[in-house]
Amino acid sequence: MSEKKINTENPETMVITEEPMVTLEYWDFNHSDTLDVYASDLKNAKVGDVFDPQQNGGCGRGIHSETLTVVYKDATGVAAVYSCSGTTDSPDPKDWEDEDRLIWFRIH
Repeated sequence: MSEKKINTENPETMVITEEPMVTLEYWDFNHSDTLDVYASDLKNAKVGDVFDPQQNGGCGRGIHSETLTVVYKDATGVAAVYSCSGTTDSPDPKDWEDEDRLIWFRIH
């Protein structure tokens, strides 16, 4: 996920106002996919909906997977948790996981 605007009052929460709101990525040893998430997608989402790029399987090596889970909505925007996880690119792949990030998508 490319970095966008950071909320300077609370650096733990990223605030995004640009389109696409976020581009999620998935790749593995065999292929890659991306998913652009727009304000309209977030407006139509329900709490609990998950955005993630197409995952066509693979051999389980070298996986990088980004997801976005809607956790709150109101008239001004959507809060979602960005998660990133995957596996190492070795013959015996090991799982890895980044710390989740809360993102506020300001929608006008």
